Amino acid sequence: MQKIKHSILAKQRRQKLLELLPNDSLAILPAAKTIVRNPDVEFKFRQDSNFWYFTQINEPDNVLVLFKSKNGQVEERLFLVRSNPETSLWTGPTLSPSEAKKISQVEFVDSIDELENYLQTHQRVDNVFFELSLKEIYTCWFLVQKLFNGRLQSPFELIASLRLIKDNEEISAIRNACKINKLAFKELERIIQNYVYDKPAFENFEPRELLYEYQLESFLNYFYGQHGCTWSFWPIVASGVNSTILHYTNNTSLIDKNNLLLIDAGCEYQGYASDITRTFWVGTPSKAQQAVWYEVQQVQNKIITYCQDSWLKKNFSLWDLQLLTIDLICQSLHNLGILKQSVEQIKQDKIYKKYYPHKVSHFLGLDVHDMRSDNTLKMNLQPNMVFTVEPGLYFGVDDPDIPLEFRGIGVRIEDDLIATTTGIEVLTR
Repeated sequence: MQKIKHSILAKQRRQKLLELLPNDSLAILPAAKTIVRNPDVEFKFRQDSNFWYFTQINEPDNVLVLFKSKNGQVEERLFLVRSNPETSLWTGPTLSPSEAKKISQVEFVDSIDELENYLQTHQRVDNVFFELSLKEIYTCWFLVQKLFNGRLQSPFELIASLRLIKDNEEISAIRNACKINKLAFKELERIIQNYVYDKPAFENFEPRELLYEYQLESFLNYFYGQHGCTWSFWPIVASGVNSTILHYTNNTSLIDKNNLLLIDAGCEYQGYASDITRTFWVGTPSKAQQAVWYEVQQVQNKIITYCQDSWLKKNFSLWDLQLLTIDLICQSLHNLGILKQSVEQIKQDKIYKKYYPHKVSHFLGLDVHDMRSDNTLKMNLQPNMVFTVEPGLYFGVDDPDIPLEFRGIGVRIEDDLIATTTGIEVLTR
């Protein structure tokens, strides 16, 4: 029953996209290809988000093509990689046409060998939609380029209008991803506290044994796997000065006691992402570290309160949250005594950007940064949109422009929220 429901949803999504396409259009939506890691070894396959959204098929190199004629007639075709005895021996059989039709509810299923002929017969259409920014992960890219060079346009904005508003099945998957990630972070907190008090961090540890970033990285991936998930992005486990590197993923350093530990991690459940950041106290951090932590926590609380108080009363976008965050961050930099200028001057001269270089929010869905663009950033929130709130402050270890006690401090705190018809709900607290 669940598979049938997903198939029907995929068909409904394609119908909505076809309604959005202008007449005389092709939309070419490929599956991802397998990526070689090193000779005879591939990275674990992860399906292209759009192909999954519109087909529910989790195999590489297939291609979905949607066609809308000049008079508005529509057609859906799925071009399928067929099994052969050699590949079946090593990796198992691929989906048969009847299986693919049942999963996707696409009426016409052809061999991938027929793709070129089909596209050639539609070479004169006015509009050809293909996601150029991801061309490296599509096997059919060279064929599409050869046939439609210079005429391709991105389907991003059309698809974003669909994917950003989640249906009930998507929301259920995101809730589960957030629940599992929240449990993982609760376990991290227990592990860290055991480490602080010289207790074994893990069952096979000795008391007073040292704890390294990579061990918490491994724990997260193990925990996700135990709950039927995988990672939605590689975990950031950043102790001490490493926390000032926004996308730090080396995860090799010793976790220092009486310091801060920033962990940013997410899991995917049935393809849908969660994303949590916590900056843990490992023992008793310095007064400067504590002060920065409290400022960032207050900024996040104020933004979430703004969302909850404003929802259903007025329209606002993620960009509005960014503008509010800039005001609050400028006040924090002034409160901490890191910058001596007035709050207005800090904002006007954009001095804050050195210490707060990212956005406070992004949408969440099949991608951890779901359908991110300047347009979606300024789109008013609507019910069934899922987004994050993640302010932060980062002070370089060698920055001569700030007081010595603040150098090498990085703090970010992040939660996932959903807009519903009745309010804004925090999913990760």
